[in-house]
Amino acid sequence: MSPYEQLLHLAFTAPNDVKYYLTPTTLRAHDQLRSAAPADKPFRFEQVRLGLAMSMLKLVSELGDHDESRQVLDVLHRALSEARSPRILTASLAAKPACLTGFTKTCM
Repeated sequence: MSPYEQLLHLAFTAPNDVKYYLTPTTLRAHDQLRSAAPADKPFRFEQVRLGLAMSMLKLVSELGDHDESRQVLDVLHRALSEARSPRILTASLAAKPACLTGFTKTCM
């Protein structure tokens, strides 16, 4: 198991979290980055970056009982789950800029 996968498994331990957040797309992101063609590397890197961000936000939200972090975590999860191309990934994240920058409490 790669360090990336270990971090995901450390952050998401509850059975419902594992089922919801640790999707095949999320778990395979690091391996897909390593084997990606040069043209696909930026997109695959963004997938790994979203997986890492989700892990960090999950840990922060649990340590501080921080509801805004949980909301942003869900936005990142949906972006990672729905993205099939760089364009879709960018559009998904661009739809929630205020939420991602902390200027609003409405992320959903």
